[in-house]
Amino acid sequence: MELSKKVYRCFIAVDFESEIKSSIFKIVKKRTKEKRFIRSIPKENYHITIKFLGNIDEAQINNIIGFISEVKTEEFEFILDSCGYFNRRNPKVLWLSFKDKVFKFNRFALEIINKLEEYGFKKEYKEFKPHITIARLKLRSNSERNKVEKVIENINLDIMKVKEFKATHIGLYKSELTGSGAVYTLLYKKELTDELY
Repeated sequence: MELSKKVYRCFIAVDFESEIKSSIFKIVKKRTKEKRFIRSIPKENYHITIKFLGNIDEAQINNIIGFISEVKTEEFEFILDSCGYFNRRNPKVLWLSFKDKVFKFNRFALEIINKLEEYGFKKEYKEFKPHITIARLKLRSNSERNKVEKVIENINLDIMKVKEFKATHIGLYKSELTGSGAVYTLLYKKELTDELY
């Protein structure tokens, strides 16, 4: 009887400067303090996802590492735009989006997403919207929802003070779900420099 292969929950993302992560985290903690229905995410987990790969085995991990190692990289700069959430009926996360300067990064990310189809990953039909997930929500009432709207309003005022920042590397990450939240492990990274020029 063939044993099942061990699989790992993985995603491809870009990371950014730790100084910026600290600035964002301070804002989030200040604005979500004493709100039990909002759980802030550790700053170490901040990233910008390009593609969630799902459960993949070691052979696929090696293939993806090989793929990332061959990616022609560029330098990317980001400016925070606003705080928001997906799914207005039942929002689960708070995120930060970016201003229009992110166009170059979107092109880079979409090229990677499309290329991954050759490795057996499903085609993406939803629009790619780069963001940083900063908190998880568990809303039980309209009152809590209204409080979230106020939190978003305050965060939007604060993030205007966060300076422009650069992505540092693209990486393959393993995600392990625990009782206290997700734990991310970097399996491989490639620095983001202007290789195209």
